[in-house]
Amino acid sequence: VTRDNLRAAVEASWERIPGLRDCAWVLALPVTSIGGFGAIVRAHLAGTPLHALPSVGGAAPFDARDVIALDIAQPFAISLVPQQLVDMLESAEATAWLSQATAVLVGAAATPEPLAMRARDAGVSLVTTYGMTETAGGCVYDGLPLPGVRVEISDDGRIEVIGRQVTAGYRDGDEHFSGHGVDRRFSTSDHGVWEAGLLRITGRTDDVVTVHGVNVALGAIESIIRSMVGVRDCAVVAIPDDRQDHRIISYVVSEDPGVIAMISPGVVEQLGGAARPDVVAVDALPLLPNGKIDRLALRTAGE
Repeated sequence: VTRDNLRAAVEASWERIPGLRDCAWVLALPVTSIGGFGAIVRAHLAGTPLHALPSVGGAAPFDARDVIALDIAQPFAISLVPQQLVDMLESAEATAWLSQATAVLVGAAATPEPLAMRARDAGVSLVTTYGMTETAGGCVYDGLPLPGVRVEISDDGRIEVIGRQVTAGYRDGDEHFSGHGVDRRFSTSDHGVWEAGLLRITGRTDDVVTVHGVNVALGAIESIIRSMVGVRDCAVVAIPDDRQDHRIISYVVSEDPGVIAMISPGVVEQLGGAARPDVVAVDALPLLPNGKIDRLALRTAGE
């Protein structure tokens, strides 16, 4: 990831969000992730203060009380992952704090639409982002590519990102990259479609598995479950199975026990019998240090 990549990403976000350039930044993500490192770069380029939480080094868990205890005397912004946003919205005081931010960028994982609506209804200036380390962080905000970024969908449905934010490549090869400068291109592992002019992520190239010989997209199952009333969060994984190729397990966080029994029938109604998941109710999903769901831990638990 080069200086030019980072500067392009930051300047594009300044152009998209009014007032963002003048913001102090709250560092709530690990600095080993592009989201956390990006907050440092944003503050450095703007010459504004950076307020770091105890959790950013991994020595302490994220705690909404640490956020609202910050003394910030100027406009500010913060980057979060969806679970952190959930934690903040659980507290009326933290929600009020969030509503004062110029922008609350949420990324690293898909933000369920009910969660986004809940935040916006509470007055939070929420920006859902799509991007990755290979694009120097978020390159699509609320479904729209940032200035200077182009997004194309290949014939096989794969998302391709083009622009100065696309990084120099991998140390061990760059078969997913091509072009230079404004034409630098990265072929992602994500599938997407355009809907009403907005980019919607539909899944990953590696999340299609077979069940009794039928192709099933785990991302499609997750999307359906997340849209169900009463579901707070979920993750869908597949476990190899000798009898049916794969066994699909959905780990669901819900405050309504009654919704658990409705999940499998709801998925089958929309995607067919091969997509039927075994549903496991959990209090919370395991997370990696960068805020993404630890799917390996879930697959291991299901074996």
